[in-house]
Amino acid sequence: MPDYFESGFCVRQPSWHGKETLLQEHPENWEQARKLAGLDWEPEYQDLYVPETYTVGAEVPEGSIHIRTLPSGDDLWHVPVNGHQAIVRNDNRKVLATPKDSFRIITNSEMGELAEAYSESWRKAGAKVLWDTAGSVEEGRKVYATLLIDEPYQITGDPSPILPYAAFLNAHDGMGAAKVVNTQTRVVCANTWKMADIDGDRTGRQFVIRHTSGAGERLEEAKAALSVLRDEVEEYRMLAEDLASINVSDALVQTFLSEFIPVPENAGERTRNGRLERQAMFLSLYHSSPTTDGIRGTAYGLLQAAGEYLDHLRPYRNADTYLARTLLYSEPIKGNAHRLVRELVASGV
Repeated sequence: MPDYFESGFCVRQPSWHGKETLLQEHPENWEQARKLAGLDWEPEYQDLYVPETYTVGAEVPEGSIHIRTLPSGDDLWHVPVNGHQAIVRNDNRKVLATPKDSFRIITNSEMGELAEAYSESWRKAGAKVLWDTAGSVEEGRKVYATLLIDEPYQITGDPSPILPYAAFLNAHDGMGAAKVVNTQTRVVCANTWKMADIDGDRTGRQFVIRHTSGAGERLEEAKAALSVLRDEVEEYRMLAEDLASINVSDALVQTFLSEFIPVPENAGERTRNGRLERQAMFLSLYHSSPTTDGIRGTAYGLLQAAGEYLDHLRPYRNADTYLARTLLYSEPIKGNAHRLVRELVASGV
């Protein structure tokens, strides 16, 4: 599983790949964090050229650079590419992308300003905000910072605390947007960068800034709107508390299971046995997994079991399929599981 990691840090808890600088103390601000993460560089524009041959004395496009005269007597020129530009790092001159002229760079400094504004909105509410990870992947084409909102909360009955993160994602690859995402994903590599990115698309708990001519104004809007994302963490907690307050019977669990992992009436023996085996796996998970400790017998526990089954126990064809399902793509079926539990509870099963 490639991580595409280039540079970065984690505080106290190492990443799965272990390539980062492991710190024991949280950086105090963005300027300190970016240096520790190797992000004290910026993307910048450069003209983009292609070589072209012209006869001596021929008119060449404005801005062209003469390279040399060829043995044939013709001249070789570097000619600017109309409508495109190069984005390069100002430290090692690495070319990150060659997008259209309409692509507007959002710098590492601007990403840090957003993170500082978000931190301030939480601090004003009395919370402690910590710089937990930051770094660069894919040679700097994607950069990130993760803020840990040091207000872990627990859902009634669930012994595991939930640590809310805010992921700041920025793409210098000419394609992706810049985002602020409320997530439970700690970004440490290219895969978790993508996971947080899709988490924002799936839940809507994000603020997106496209790399267009209006990006500057959008950045200012984001600073003012970040308090809304802060409020959505509380909304999730309230939803989870509501689910944890709903008791579910063994009969409801069985009904849920018959629709969640159905056994077709006309299924062949192989299909039928396979589905029954999956149902047994789910029930074993629901009744014995640490995921449902303390919340077993509630709608919240049932949904946590469904999520764990979908991510880790549902059969998959190969390791790439598993990675895509757990990290890279949103899962509409998880939303359907939530809907199904609600409907069964409302029906009085």
